[in-house]
Amino acid sequence: MQRIGWVVMVWLMLVVGCGNPPVAVPTVTPIPSSEPTVSVADAVTFVIEPSGSTAVYRGEELFLTGGIDFGDARTEGETAVIEGQFQLVLSQLPQLVGGEISVDLRTLVSGNEIRDRAIRQRWLESDKFPFARFVLQDVAAFPTSWQAGEEVQFLLLGEMTIREVTQPITFEVAATLADDQLSGVATSFLLMEDYGFEAPFLPGIVQVTDGVQLTVQFVA
Repeated sequence: MQRIGWVVMVWLMLVVGCGNPPVAVPTVTPIPSSEPTVSVADAVTFVIEPSGSTAVYRGEELFLTGGIDFGDARTEGETAVIEGQFQLVLSQLPQLVGGEISVDLRTLVSGNEIRDRAIRQRWLESDKFPFARFVLQDVAAFPTSWQAGEEVQFLLLGEMTIREVTQPITFEVAATLADDQLSGVATSFLLMEDYGFEAPFLPGIVQVTDGVQLTVQFVA
C-alpha cells in the first residue's frame, strides 16, 4: 500500500511539472480621451446682478362663484430677489464648470396680497421653505459656432430644489455675451406635485391648474 502511495505522488508531480507554462497577460495602454478637459483656471465667473434680474412664475386659474365657471385667467408673480453665480469656459463650444442660483420665494408679488399670503403660508409655504435653488450642471444643444454680441439659444441642465425636494430640470435659454456681460432669458416648466405640494384650490372660489411656467431674466 505504501508503494502505491509513492507511485501516485510521483505521477502527480510529473503532471504538474509538465503542464503548460502560464500565459502572459497583455498590457493594455489607455487611449487618451479626445474630450477637452474643463479647467476651473480657464473659467470666467458670472455673478447675477439683482438690479437687472427677475424671476417670474405664471399659472392658470379657474374662477368659480356660486358654482358658476367664470373662465380661465393667467396669474403671475415676480421677484427681483435673485442671486448666485456660475462659471463658464468660453471656448468655441462653451463648457459649464458649475454654479448655483437662488430665488427668495417669500418676496414673490402677484398684485393680490390675499393670494401672496396664502402662497407663503398655506400652499408653497415659502415662510417655512424660503428659497428655490437651481444647481447648474451642464450645457446642451449649443450652436457649433457663435460670436460675442449675437444671441445664442441652448439648453441649461441642472437640479431644482423647492421645499427640500430636488428634481432634475431643463431651462431653454436665449442669451447674449457682450462687453464681458452675459444677459438673457431662461424658461422652464414644472409641476407643483413634483415638489410635494398641491395646486391652490378654494372650493367655490378658485382652482389653479397644476403647471407653472418659470421665466428668469438675468444679467451677469
